[in-house]
Amino acid sequence: MALDLTSSLLAFVLSFWLLKIWKSWISKGVPVYGSPYLPPFVRGAQAIVAMSANEDAFLVSLLNTYGPVVYIPWPMGHYYILSSKGINSVFAAPEKSLTFTSFRLKMTESAFGLRARDPRFWTDTIYPMHAKGMTRTHLVDSFQKFHHVFASKVDDLRARAAHGSVEIDLVQWVTDAVFDAGLAAVWGLEFVKRVSDPTNAFHKMLDRFDNSFPIVASGLIPPFLYPLVKPTRDFTQSRDALKRILSVFVQDGTPGLDDGVIYDITQAVMREKFSPDDAASFLLTILWALQQNTPFATVALFVRALQMSGLVGRLRAELEASGALRGGDIDESKLHDSTPLMMSCIYETLRLETSAISFRYAKEDHIINVSDDPAPRHVLLPKDAFVMAHLRVPHIAAHDKSAQWDPERFLPRTGDQEELTTLLKEFRGFGGGVSMCESRHLAVPEMKTALACFISAFDVEPVEDTGSMEEIDMKGGLKVFGPRKDRSRTGLGAYHFVGGMKVRVSLRK
Repeated sequence: MALDLTSSLLAFVLSFWLLKIWKSWISKGVPVYGSPYLPPFVRGAQAIVAMSANEDAFLVSLLNTYGPVVYIPWPMGHYYILSSKGINSVFAAPEKSLTFTSFRLKMTESAFGLRARDPRFWTDTIYPMHAKGMTRTHLVDSFQKFHHVFASKVDDLRARAAHGSVEIDLVQWVTDAVFDAGLAAVWGLEFVKRVSDPTNAFHKMLDRFDNSFPIVASGLIPPFLYPLVKPTRDFTQSRDALKRILSVFVQDGTPGLDDGVIYDITQAVMREKFSPDDAASFLLTILWALQQNTPFATVALFVRALQMSGLVGRLRAELEASGALRGGDIDESKLHDSTPLMMSCIYETLRLETSAISFRYAKEDHIINVSDDPAPRHVLLPKDAFVMAHLRVPHIAAHDKSAQWDPERFLPRTGDQEELTTLLKEFRGFGGGVSMCESRHLAVPEMKTALACFISAFDVEPVEDTGSMEEIDMKGGLKVFGPRKDRSRTGLGAYHFVGGMKVRVSLRK
């Protein structure tokens, strides 16, 4: 009898404790993903599976089912912000409430191996130096270096096509060409020579690092297990190999560079008597951010622009009228100011072909407005919450025929500007707030330069192989095909591709 009473009492206490934990997952005013009859960790696991299967469908279903904010239980343990107003509220929150800096430092340490003795040096000196170095006024020489290398790649292809059309893998050609030109733009021609070889080992090493980055960034695998899991083992091996290359470059005095963001950061780090490895860790963050996004975003731009009926002719006319390409030089200011159709094509590509998330950590309770309607809806983000503003949601859920690639969507309007103003406010291909991508001032000119050089030289037609590709929805009901997207890089920027795309290239008629 006493034993039965004790067992009953223990069962009651355990039930009460479990109910209390269950309720603790729920923030006031914030719905929780999944069936309320399932344990939180099951709901969290279901969310991971759904996100992996189809990111867009999952995000839109969250918005339609739960509204502008929803909590995804562990193993995610994140607050998803899905509305434009909610995203802007996250961007506007002060650092003391919703911090990005601490998350950035933690990621730089865990993913890139930075062992900083004093975080303030990075937040007060290096981060501002990087932001300043990536502004347009400080990138003039970089634009010319990019054009010089990319134009040489075009010349090589032109020579191959001199006696008739040639077949190329568009994905491979564009990513390789933009990768090398991007390296030259920021790191200098001497660095390109250092890491170039017939096997493209450096490029493959960075790809290997990137392929394993999502699982490391997720935090689902603790570091002590990295050597036992192949993706994380590949990650650490490729990361350490890349850092050794960058560390030697630093120790050699960044040969070929006497100014620019890489030179300035390296000098500042070495003046503080940090190790070359510390400098290499931060330089790796720049290398990864630039080289693993722009080449693939440029592929997505090429795939769409080159297949849109009549668009190449209009882009050529706009380019020639701008005077941006003259002889062997490029005038980046004219390319920037006088090519609105090309800019609209780039914005539209980034709208559809990027998956961006802005992370924040709540250092204190913070209230945000998540309602896109005039009537506000305020929700509490509790202290220690991990907040994820999903920037892709307004891109795919807020516009008429939003799934279609429309090259004119971001063109200036002749009449009412309200629609365009709204579109531009909701365009977040490069993030926003303090976490906005500092490399955007280089990425867009690189994409423009690449497209301008290519369409000035070549005509292109796809080689029919639709079975290995995916259908792309274009304005006017046009259906074209492109390489299959790799959807495992959720939230990490431009989509990569699985497989290639064969096209036939001939000299421009």
